[in-house]
Amino acid sequence: MSGKAKKILMISLQACLFLLVFFSLSIKVSADDVRVQAPKGLNYNSIQNLFNDPNPIWGTSGDDNRYRNAFVMANNGFSNVDPYSAIGGINQAGDSSDTTGYMWSKSNNMLDITKSQTFGFWVAAGPGSSGKMDASLAFVLQNDPKGENARATLGNEASGKPIMTPPEGLGVWAPDTSNPAGAIQNSWAIELDTNSNNSNITNNAFDVGLQTAKPHIASNYPGKSSSYVNVGTNTYQLIHQGVMYHYLGSNTSGHYWHHLSVKYSPNSDGKTADVTYTINDKNPDGTENSSTGTETQTNPIKESKTETVDLSQFHLNGSKKLYWGFTGSASSLGGGLLLVLESIPTIVDGSITSQLIDDSQDGRVLDDPEGNNYINSGDNLTYKYQVKYNSGTVDLKDILANINLPNMTTFKSGTVTFANGNTETITSSEYSKNLITHTISTSPTTNALNENNKTATIEIHVGTAYSMLGTTVPKSYASFKGNTYIGDTYAPGFIIRPSVPKHTLSLTSTTQSSQEIQQDQDATIDGNLKYSDGAKFDTQGADIHVNVDGEDQDLINVGSSGSDTSLSFSQILSGTDLKAGTHKITIFASDSYYIKSNSMTFTVIVDDKYSKINASDAYSFRTLNGASARIIKRQGDWPLSVTSKNSSWELDAQASPLMDGDKEFAGYIIYKDADSTRDMQDNLIKIGESKDAETGTTSIPDKYDWTSDSGVLLQSTTDVTSGNYVGQIDWTLVDSLN
Repeated sequence: MSGKAKKILMISLQACLFLLVFFSLSIKVSADDVRVQAPKGLNYNSIQNLFNDPNPIWGTSGDDNRYRNAFVMANNGFSNVDPYSAIGGINQAGDSSDTTGYMWSKSNNMLDITKSQTFGFWVAAGPGSSGKMDASLAFVLQNDPKGENARATLGNEASGKPIMTPPEGLGVWAPDTSNPAGAIQNSWAIELDTNSNNSNITNNAFDVGLQTAKPHIASNYPGKSSSYVNVGTNTYQLIHQGVMYHYLGSNTSGHYWHHLSVKYSPNSDGKTADVTYTINDKNPDGTENSSTGTETQTNPIKESKTETVDLSQFHLNGSKKLYWGFTGSASSLGGGLLLVLESIPTIVDGSITSQLIDDSQDGRVLDDPEGNNYINSGDNLTYKYQVKYNSGTVDLKDILANINLPNMTTFKSGTVTFANGNTETITSSEYSKNLITHTISTSPTTNALNENNKTATIEIHVGTAYSMLGTTVPKSYASFKGNTYIGDTYAPGFIIRPSVPKHTLSLTSTTQSSQEIQQDQDATIDGNLKYSDGAKFDTQGADIHVNVDGEDQDLINVGSSGSDTSLSFSQILSGTDLKAGTHKITIFASDSYYIKSNSMTFTVIVDDKYSKINASDAYSFRTLNGASARIIKRQGDWPLSVTSKNSSWELDAQASPLMDGDKEFAGYIIYKDADSTRDMQDNLIKIGESKDAETGTTSIPDKYDWTSDSGVLLQSTTDVTSGNYVGQIDWTLVDSLN
């Protein structure tokens, strides 16, 4: 964590929000280098009113630093002459006292605990004159009674000039002398700690037992006593949950900055949330980090930890909102830690999606995530991106789009279409060396993204080169950096095939051109595919294109081993999905070269009325003991019902003789009601009916008041002999109107 501190150098970024915990005047890495190489962050002017005032909230320039808030928001402005002229910061007094600070979201920028959301930040730590780093940072969720002024202190709150905690506490954890009351209350924090406090003395024992070779990242509840272990008089060790060890800075240009993602996911129990924090998931240019091997300062490795957060620890008392923000500290060892806000869902919850479409293949979407998307040489493609404003407190505008186009493609044209119907043109002058650079929504009064204009859809039309040998084209990166939201995405890669076979694809079917079904039934269309020259299908097989009443359905792939000369398929269409009426079904097939078969058209008529029997496969009667003439009751339940829609019906039944091998039962199945007793053996009798067109399910035993002595029963005679007799009842359901 941290010890003591010296001076601060005030730094800022162009169009970025900066939080400077500390930057020593004598650090080995050039501050200008770190600043210039900083990733673009959110626009200071657009979001500054959503955070508490970062200037000293108590104390004056003459006060000991223990009384002052050392966090800095810095904006470098937009001056073309001096883009770094507008610098915010705070000079540290030369009394060698510690430096601690904080910055919180305001009440209109709080985290909703019921919504999933992901925060994105960039951090850069640098060593001081001692060669060591001792500037650390914590991302905090809190419901402290002090709200926007929450801080960890040693006391003196009543005087209005509370003393900030020693640096090992990063401005959030409890000091050893007032554990845990001095911590930020009702909170949960993730610390990025560049220094190991392991001297096992007061205010320098939090990190006892941790590795010391690298900074550590960990989490816990600052205001909870169980987060600390007493290891001596006024000496405590912090319990570190979800610990990771990673470099947070570098002495090498191009490796100063590290990306941190914090994903908050509420659980269905309403009592907990999973928080996943990931370090080094992106490279400084925004592309995904896929580095492997041993981590060094120039080879950062991605790692994630997920912790389940107990929401009751925030003591929200029915509220759904939490303050979020940062605390940090620095010491006399020097060094500093810079922070850039990249994606803040409490400000703008945005999203980016991408699609790759083959226009030469009837707009086929190339959506295989593994890149097995085959196109033909010379096909025209469309890269389609959408920037979406899901929710937020401010507008999203001035979105700088950097869209990389891969080799083997040539830019033709581009457009931006907003949800409000307005459009922008992307010109050829904005394309250079496979990169499109275009600023979206430059007219904020009409095209800014907000609740009334939620999307900007970007379409880039390209041609592809002819390839004699075939070429695999990798996925391509695109970033969209606006004033209040920054996001990125990858469009799929594809494979250019060198030539298209000359054969044709034939579709045949044995299915009748017209079929009629009830609404609770399915229609099946069978098909067979062959090439005109008997060629084998490749391992991609073929896609079946189904159109129902003019609307395309999801593609159905018919697989192939690579040696099949024909492929067969069955397409099942649900009457429930089709709904009542007459439907036109058109089917054709295409292979991986997008060689298209002939089309076939079928008619499916779905009746808007039907009725069906719901009967068990097995019924039984009670055991008969002794030979006598009597009526034998049913055994157990006899579920029997009729389900109908807009249909009247009549239910009839007849029974076969009961047999035990070649021996016939001395008796017969009967149907008994209040009016009569009828022999069902080889006689078709009416069980029930509905004269009116009904919709629903009718239980026959309930409707006709079957008791243990009525309904379907078994009549025996005096000639009964022992045995296990089996027979059959045939239920017949007819539409009584017909």
